[in-house]
Amino acid sequence: ESSDARADEIARRSLVIASRICIYTNDSITLEVLED
Repeated sequence: ESSDARADEIARRSLVIASRICIYTNDSITLEVLED
């Protein structure tokens, strides 16, 4: 499913999953992308 996804999209998806599992993590996500 994620084989064609960029690294930032994979990171965002993983943070959303973590926010659903962990009571200390919320779904207010700020993702900073550094370009090459």
